[in-house]
Amino acid sequence: MLVDRLSLVLPLCSLVMSTKASAVARTRSSFTSLPSTTLASRALFRRRDFGRLSPISRAGGISEEIPAFVDMALRGAEIEYPQYKTLERRASYRVRLYPEGLCITLKDGGKLDMRDQIRILADYIGTGVGEDGSRAPPKNKNGEMVPIVAPIAMPAAQLTGGNRPQVLRLRLSPDFDPQKAPHPTDPRIQVVKVPEHVCAVRSIQKKGGSVQNQFQDLLAVLDRDGHTVDKESSELLHYRAPWFNPMFNSDEIAIGLRRYVHCRENRDTLWCTEY
Repeated sequence: MLVDRLSLVLPLCSLVMSTKASAVARTRSSFTSLPSTTLASRALFRRRDFGRLSPISRAGGISEEIPAFVDMALRGAEIEYPQYKTLERRASYRVRLYPEGLCITLKDGGKLDMRDQIRILADYIGTGVGEDGSRAPPKNKNGEMVPIVAPIAMPAAQLTGGNRPQVLRLRLSPDFDPQKAPHPTDPRIQVVKVPEHVCAVRSIQKKGGSVQNQFQDLLAVLDRDGHTVDKESSELLHYRAPWFNPMFNSDEIAIGLRRYVHCRENRDTLWCTEY
């Protein structure tokens, strides 16, 4: 009886094994028949250098040239995690409180091209490039790398239609105070204090249309929610690696808010603070 059962089972086992082997063979042959460009892209994905930000992978459609140039100019910079407090979460935006701090900018930045501003600020923090193509020494009196805080704030005058100068600024590490901040050797650079401020922030969506349309949509939502906005303080917040994940994050639109009231309840007491 046992012999009869084995005679029935063994052919079935051999049939299953042969089917699996043929399936594996077909899979291998189909993979090896892929175009060389596809195989190369897969290998590139595995070896991806997250120290650089590919402009085509960024969501949002911000003018691709300037953010890509920023990433190249600030490659190797010491970038710290952004510091802020989320005061309110809405379906389409967040209200954030950014603490006061220091930033570097140019005295007459509005008269310079954005690329020239980036080069000058990169020289100050220590990521500038010399004439021979090698890394140039930092142009500050300490002669050392200066850490900055993400994101990189880019003026959004092209979105607001205002006359605000296009001045780039980089926020310095909160470890610095006005006395400890490395003094720039370039007279065009100045260290300025940024006051505490509140702004509404929305991530730029890849499939959400142009940045201009998304900016106008956010303005309409803020007006509907009863917020008083300061369009002149609007900025594009650009994140670069390692604070940017091309799978989940994107650059952001930030619009300043005036007389924002934040309330929180503690037991039976309602505490409200106006910013």
